[in-house]
Amino acid sequence: MMSFASISTACCYLQVCLLGCVVVSVSSAGLINIEEAQQVTISSFADLQISASLPHRRLLNRLTFHGNVVHPKDDDRVTDWIVNFCPGWWAPCQSLAGPFADMAEEWESRLNTEMVNLNIRFATVDCAVDKVLCNEQGVDGYPTVHRYTKGKRSATWVGGNQQDKERLANWLTQKMASTSKNAEASKSKAAAKPTVEDRKSTRLNSSH
Repeated sequence: MMSFASISTACCYLQVCLLGCVVVSVSSAGLINIEEAQQVTISSFADLQISASLPHRRLLNRLTFHGNVVHPKDDDRVTDWIVNFCPGWWAPCQSLAGPFADMAEEWESRLNTEMVNLNIRFATVDCAVDKVLCNEQGVDGYPTVHRYTKGKRSATWVGGNQQDKERLANWLTQKMASTSKNAEASKSKAAAKPTVEDRKSTRLNSSH
């Protein structure tokens, strides 16, 4: 017969497993496949709390980062990635997390005008959980935001003062200028392209 301590230990283990499933399904936002999910382990409850303090819908980790940002399976799908590297416990990172999520929503809605390809995607890496990954990506201070273009790091922004929100917004506006022009050109081209109904109407008018 199991002792009370054994039963408590088993219950705690079950809770960690269940929480791990929830974290994988919620934080991955479609960026982690079944095979990768089976490899994910939760090292401690602290990891769960740290990741939860970075409120961004697209949280990348050591299992999902390279396959999406650096070596994507379909490298034509996303042109630019904007990735925020920050530990969840660091106060400047917590302060920037909300504004970063708002900027992500604004820029993605503005630039992702095509049906198939995406011009830009935003994501966050929690350096408290994936410190090795952050070191590999040349992160020396927090918060650090890298821009990746076609899998290559093309620009870097480093924060750490009271004007981080405004400085990051200005940096994004500057770096996204060319991407914004391309998106507007694609939108204009798509609007100018005749639809099926337009072609049918033209044929009917010409027949009369």
